[in-house]
Amino acid sequence: MKVLLLPSYFLPEGISSPYISWNRNQAFVEEGWDVVVYTPVPCRGISDDVRKEYKHKKLEMMLDGKMTVHRFSLIPEKKNPLLRAFRYFVQNIKQFDRGVFFKDARSCDVMLIASTPPTQGAMAALIKKCTGRPFVYNLQDIFPDSLVGAGFSNEGSILWKIGRVIENFTYKNADKIVVISEAFKQNIMAKGGA
Repeated sequence: MKVLLLPSYFLPEGISSPYISWNRNQAFVEEGWDVVVYTPVPCRGISDDVRKEYKHKKLEMMLDGKMTVHRFSLIPEKKNPLLRAFRYFVQNIKQFDRGVFFKDARSCDVMLIASTPPTQGAMAALIKKCTGRPFVYNLQDIFPDSLVGAGFSNEGSILWKIGRVIENFTYKNADKIVVISEAFKQNIMAKGGA
């Protein structure tokens, strides 16, 4: 089995998601699976010197050569929500390109996709439509519900409606959806997710 990961953040970034996923990646390798990662050059929770070092590390082998990490350049993440959204959009384009056209990604059997950014699942669904490769959606945050909860949007707003379209498209096309709680399960089942 060969798994394709397209994370927004990856080690050595100093935020929780790369560290949480590291144990899972180790478990995959221990089961005899290979892991292929396409991710941006790190930018969160690291120094400028570390970022500069990783700008030149386009390929890295980890976990005894069973995990291949491909990094690509991307503007650093800023606090401005519009710039962050633009960064995610460019990231999705680059990861779509790699997921469909790059040899290492094409050799993978399945994709495991995280729910951040909110467009990540839709991007994986498009890769699936182009390649036939199934994907498992790891739902850690429910968009657009979380935007409403955080006060960034209102239910019924244009942003919320766009988020619902993306959410529905993702759920419809995911082969499996992994959730972190019973409440998440009930939420997506109420919306027609399987």
